[in-house]
Amino acid sequence: ALPLALLVAAAGPAIVGAGNGKGTSKTPGKGVPDKKREPTVYDPHSPEAMALADKFKRQQKAGTDPLSIHESKAYACSACEMVADRFRYRVAKKIKGKTSAKKTAAFMANLEAACERKGYPTQVAMGTVDGKDVYVDYRHVLNGNIGMNLKKIAPELTDDMVSNCKYLLFGPFQDALLQRVLDLRDPRDVNYRPLLCGPGVANVCELPARRKGEDEDEDESEL
Repeated sequence: ALPLALLVAAAGPAIVGAGNGKGTSKTPGKGVPDKKREPTVYDPHSPEAMALADKFKRQQKAGTDPLSIHESKAYACSACEMVADRFRYRVAKKIKGKTSAKKTAAFMANLEAACERKGYPTQVAMGTVDGKDVYVDYRHVLNGNIGMNLKKIAPELTDDMVSNCKYLLFGPFQDALLQRVLDLRDPRDVNYRPLLCGPGVANVCELPARRKGEDEDEDESEL
């Protein structure tokens, strides 16, 4: 069974209180808009949310997941790393408590921020850089910051990144990622690319080879 959080995240922005298109309610008996606007609340049980959740479950049963749609494992790795960077700055940076309870609360409270579409490039470009399949912010290509053999630019690639985020952070890897956060003495300034995307969690990226002279103490200093 899929975690409820994954189904809620997959459902998208279904809300309560938006039926009349203006976010206002009528005052009973007066026929005029109420000055107090009802709060916008996410409703995972709305027909729209449930329909999208059912679609997501059917995709899972069919053996498809957002990471499997990429043309190569290198693209899947690149997409995961983009999510890992958002997790680092929008979630991990907010985890200031020392106890497991406080870390867990901050972790769960900020996950949705990591998957907001506005946090991802407006235009995602896919192609090769130094012979490796990657996704990048197209602005970096235009500015000449990245030399890329460009294959595709499309706004739907941004949607794919958001889907990957929801799958990685709200899906089957959530518990493993949370445990890694809890194991860290200070989770705020850590490179989450290997922690989320490497072996033991999403497993779509190869860990970089350890350079000569590096030892286990270096890894522990990051924990």
